[in-house]
Amino acid sequence: MLSLSQLIAKIRLQSVLREKWGLFSWLTIPIIIVFLMSFITGGGSQDESRGTLLVTDLDDSFVSNLLVNSLSQGELSGWIGIKKADTKEAQDIMQAGDASAWLTIQADFADDFLNQQPTQLSLVKNPAQTVIPDLIESALLLFTDAGGYIQQLFSDELATIAAINSNNDLSDLEFTALSLSIRDRIDVFADNLDPLLIELKERQTEQETNSPSVNFGLLMFPGAIMMALLFSISSLAMLIWADLQSGVLTRLSASSRGLSAYFLGQQWAVLAIFSGVVLLLTVLGGLYFGLPVQQWPLLIIGLVISGFVMWQILLSLVLLMPTQRSANIVVNAAIFPILMLGGSFFPMEALPDWLAQIGLYFPNGYFLQAIKDALFNQNNYLMTAGLIAAGTIVLFWLINRALLNRLTRRNNA
Repeated sequence: MLSLSQLIAKIRLQSVLREKWGLFSWLTIPIIIVFLMSFITGGGSQDESRGTLLVTDLDDSFVSNLLVNSLSQGELSGWIGIKKADTKEAQDIMQAGDASAWLTIQADFADDFLNQQPTQLSLVKNPAQTVIPDLIESALLLFTDAGGYIQQLFSDELATIAAINSNNDLSDLEFTALSLSIRDRIDVFADNLDPLLIELKERQTEQETNSPSVNFGLLMFPGAIMMALLFSISSLAMLIWADLQSGVLTRLSASSRGLSAYFLGQQWAVLAIFSGVVLLLTVLGGLYFGLPVQQWPLLIIGLVISGFVMWQILLSLVLLMPTQRSANIVVNAAIFPILMLGGSFFPMEALPDWLAQIGLYFPNGYFLQAIKDALFNQNNYLMTAGLIAAGTIVLFWLINRALLNRLTRRNNA
């Protein structure tokens, strides 16, 4: 046989399930927002965007090919794709905005470089893009600086190569002499370059191979679940006022433990509702964003506890109000800034630093950041957050219990 508090919790759950459109709105609004924002910012697990560098090589020499190949090596290869095109084709592609930049290598580039004559590269950047064109320009500036140093350090060797390039003839003796000269020159500079005056010790922390690729949608995902909980809180809290107006609390207050059972039943019902909402949204979002299954329990437990903290805080506002109308206005007015600054509409990582710092002073913002740091950044301060949550729940539990008694007595008077 169910106790009175369990019976009240069951009745509350049944009433929430009967209001299908209310439950539907709690779930669908956050889902629509987070998935739309995810699509706008690039989806769940897409590769990083790569730019395209058009190259018109009018010289087509060993030196020009060496320059072009250098732009597609190492880290740059992950950001820049090289496409060779003639002048007309490159102009059409740039006018269509389908490339990040256009590099033109002038004729006789190799001869001018080897003979240490002035030469230049022409770079046209796409004004509709910012990051990739600037990255290409910075890489070219580094290569031109490196070319200048090579001209200064290996001037004699470059002159020999220039002579060979013009004659298109290289004997074995000349090749051997050139190789020995370059090796001797490197040995001379090696004493100044090795050992280095400054030594950089680099240590790379190991990351779990199964950690998800963090993107805007995944950062917004926990906040969207909190949004669903806050929407449900505003409705669930007002149901207490509805019970007061219908006389339920008046009849329960006539018994010695009626109000205590009612209050406890509401808490059990809220925990059950929060658990169901969080579980459903975690499964949907976890599958969509590729969140590892072993991280789901942390997300579910953390959000249920965080939502329960917000329930206790907002319930105190509702019970403090003198009328149902004023309670409805206050709780709905409080929800919007809590959502905006607490990381539900926009993740903390997307807010300006000063605004993100303000958001951390909101309970939902603090707990959301603690959960995301534990999931994505390996900065685990969940123990501290858990103690704060437990203390807040106990404090407002006692406050709300006293406020419910006061509200019932005032209504009976």
